[in-house]
Amino acid sequence: MNPPDNEKWYRDVPPIFAAEPLPPPWERLCREKRSETPAKVDHLLHRQGEYLPLELLLAEGRLLYPDFDQWRAGAIEYLDDCLFGDSETVVQLLSEAAQYARALGLLPQAIDYKGWGGGAALTFSRDAPFDVLFRTGFRKDRSIPQLDLFLDNTGNNLANEAVAALGDRDPAKARAAIDQLIRVEPLHPRIDPLLGLIELSPETGFDEAALRRLDREIAPLAHELLGQAATNYLIPLWRRAAEALDQEPFVPDNPDRHASRLWESAGDPANALAAVEREPRWRDQPELLISHAAACARLQRHQEALLDLFRLCWAFPGQIANAIERLEGLYQHPWRRFLDDDHDLGDSDFPAWLLIQHPLHVEQLNEKQLAGLDPAPGFLSLLRLVCAERQRLSPEYRAALKGEHPALLACYLKRR
Repeated sequence: MNPPDNEKWYRDVPPIFAAEPLPPPWERLCREKRSETPAKVDHLLHRQGEYLPLELLLAEGRLLYPDFDQWRAGAIEYLDDCLFGDSETVVQLLSEAAQYARALGLLPQAIDYKGWGGGAALTFSRDAPFDVLFRTGFRKDRSIPQLDLFLDNTGNNLANEAVAALGDRDPAKARAAIDQLIRVEPLHPRIDPLLGLIELSPETGFDEAALRRLDREIAPLAHELLGQAATNYLIPLWRRAAEALDQEPFVPDNPDRHASRLWESAGDPANALAAVEREPRWRDQPELLISHAAACARLQRHQEALLDLFRLCWAFPGQIANAIERLEGLYQHPWRRFLDDDHDLGDSDFPAWLLIQHPLHVEQLNEKQLAGLDPAPGFLSLLRLVCAERQRLSPEYRAALKGEHPALLACYLKRR
């Protein structure tokens, strides 16, 4: 695989987010990732009713949707070349997820991925066992008789065929299924809404009205009708919107219209990052700062995401919860611990609290990196104190911190 080796990848993830500062940090993080696998599978089962390795890799940030899109388009031969992390770690993740799905009584089912529009069959990996692992999903046993047999009829089967075709970006096949459905069951309730999705014509432009319709009508309808296949259907529409508005300036009163948010919806963090950084003063806008952090996290640029979060905490503390919700779980565990902890700290002290909890990894931060961030009172003194205590030179720094932020010193001494 082309991505970084195992140790380097985990070294790039700030150890400050691990539960305990046990060396080497990547080993601890690896164990934590594995221990969370059942919960992640449960989340996918609750949201989609089945477990697919593809969805787990996307949710974990091991795979970016644009790479999956290019694979389905035939531009990439082996999708595992695009994964973040070494193959051994990814195999371990998928193996544990499959083992857990079997323990739940779910049945394995082979998934054949083809090119968009019903193209040729695709191969995930050169390694045959890895390829099979990726192409094995788990669903409940559908052979068990159901009490309500209404769903098992020709009309619904044809509607489901149209849904699957839309998820494969094959509108012609979807239209053929709906035409047959009209002949078999002309009053079927899904005919009109599915036709609305099928007949959505490619537009050369994308104005405010089209974006509003996509956000308020098309996207909710697609999620309602297509389920997990909605992502494949919607991505080209979000991409078209992002391309059309890519050069539009950021408007604080309408942040969802900015290209960075549209690229984020299109699953393209690289273009989202570029759209943010084109804005001359993006660091002064909390919405752009959050978009930048989210894109960095998806691209495994964790140090930059961390510094974005610190800037947000110090300049816009009321936006922290919104940011953490957009950062796909990377910061949720420490944030919840911070809220539950017994201290007299405010939201702007969250970076200092992280530093207190993980002093062994403070070498990842330095005052040069923090230049221009305007840290909250006491943070720099705490940073100097933690560095000095590693050299047993702490008394004067403790006094300085006590003068600036007594509650922060108390929290630090309590942790020690």
